[in-house]
Amino acid sequence: MIKSNLKLGVKFDWIGGDGLYGHNTELTKGLDKEGLFYVLDVHKDELIYLEEPGFSIPLKKGTRGKTPVKIKADKIATRIDNYVQNITENKSNRVQVRKTANGWKCVFAHTVSVWHWDSKEEKARARTLVITKADEKNPKVKYSFSNGAIDEYTRQEYAYFQCSRYWVERCFEDSKNDLGLSGYQIRKWLA
Repeated sequence: MIKSNLKLGVKFDWIGGDGLYGHNTELTKGLDKEGLFYVLDVHKDELIYLEEPGFSIPLKKGTRGKTPVKIKADKIATRIDNYVQNITENKSNRVQVRKTANGWKCVFAHTVSVWHWDSKEEKARARTLVITKADEKNPKVKYSFSNGAIDEYTRQEYAYFQCSRYWVERCFEDSKNDLGLSGYQIRKWLA
């Protein structure tokens, strides 16, 4: 879909998507290759490296057993949700995302450079991890990977990129109401 739009001359400021797309390393490699900026959600159990890891096939220990054939990292990976537990308040910025009926919707935004490895490539890829936590009673935490550098964009801009999917979904909801598709009105109405 993206390639066909590029052929048609469509220009993208950035590309966003949910966890299905953020977890798809073939997609992210393709977007990197095309030089397209993205912010794609990922799941909380995604593994990250806080330092760039090196990879090699471990040496065989002893004379028994199979010879290792899989490459391994020389650093320990951590789950994103485990990383989040160690974030202090001063490492996040409170960001206003959009106006609501009850005032501003705010999130706490945290960005950090990490490395992500798909277990296939010989190198991990540098990513910016974007974490937002809603400033409300039962806060939702969202995690995203981006190929943009932290110094390119502020935490506020990353939070906006990550939360802007709201507007797309809002347009769909409004359109469904306008077209009579909410509550399956179209099936009940007899012409």
